[in-house]
Amino acid sequence: MTMEFTGRLAAFPPPNLLQWAAMERASGTLVVRRSSVEKRIGLRAGRVVECRSNQPRELFGRYLVDYERVGVEDLSRALAMGRERGLPLGKALIETGLLSEEAVSGLLARWMSESVQDVFLWSRGIFFFDERKPRPAEPEVELDTRELVLEGTRWIDEAARLRRRFPDDGVVVKPGPEWPGRMLPPYDQRIARGAETEASLGTLRGLVGGVDFPFLEAVARLVTGGVLTIDRHQPVEERPTSELRLSDLLAELEVQEGAVRNRADRPGVPADLLDALVPVWVQPPGEGELTGMPLTLRAFLEAIDGRTPLRRLFAPDEETRSDQLDLVLLQLRRRNLVLLPSALDDVDQRLSAGQPLRGLLRRLRG
Repeated sequence: MTMEFTGRLAAFPPPNLLQWAAMERASGTLVVRRSSVEKRIGLRAGRVVECRSNQPRELFGRYLVDYERVGVEDLSRALAMGRERGLPLGKALIETGLLSEEAVSGLLARWMSESVQDVFLWSRGIFFFDERKPRPAEPEVELDTRELVLEGTRWIDEAARLRRRFPDDGVVVKPGPEWPGRMLPPYDQRIARGAETEASLGTLRGLVGGVDFPFLEAVARLVTGGVLTIDRHQPVEERPTSELRLSDLLAELEVQEGAVRNRADRPGVPADLLDALVPVWVQPPGEGELTGMPLTLRAFLEAIDGRTPLRRLFAPDEETRSDQLDLVLLQLRRRNLVLLPSALDDVDQRLSAGQPLRGLLRRLRG
């Protein structure tokens, strides 16, 4: 398989991608992107050896704090030592004696598994496969892809059931008859303590990191056990904001020291500059690709005419705009699209007669 293996998750769902990786014994990096969230799943001979997210709440250090495997002060010390000696967090934890290698390997495996399985809940977005070798976690961890598919499939079914109970972050819970609960796991304790009076799911979500499904499972456990009870539902936009916590600051520090390096080869483009660019087809999508695509996305692709800037093509609502941007990135990845600084005719007029680019522009116009 080559780097041209790209597509939309709506047409090639995440379980199929992981099954393909296992069957092909693929080595490289499977990049999945939805809106502003990107994950890079490293594969070696069909087994997962890394999963990196660009979201601070999904960082390994935040995971350790949430499950009380290290305190914020110890985490800060390990991060500082890691920066000084150029070590990843896992190695730094071992070197400082905070955790054994066996413990770090187990925690890394669980953290990576949850991050990969989270992708199974994505129904929209894009993906591409990069054949460059991934950077495995340190200490190295290998996850069986088929086991991830089995557990991820369970997440799909269970998440649908949980969402009937907790449709969005506007659900408000308050202490139940068993609050604050006895012998709760650390992660559940954090959530229960956050609802000392009452709190929306959005507020409670701000108290812990990680991906959504384990959070919803924990809330469901607390409600079922009588520690919390559902009080009412409020509009999501009215949910109270959560305080800035030390663990959040440490997570941000880890972003600066680690995750930024992962994005070094993907510099950001300012939104106002991107909006001003004009997309032009090198090879427009065929009817087969357009068939079955949502009408809003199909209309977006069909409106690309070499004259209209992206700001006039993008939808006003953020969700649709995100899907449209994903399509632009996908077509760029496939080399089916180019972005010009202005309309095709305007660029052509600015070029002198002898410039090679004029020939390309004539072909694009044709």
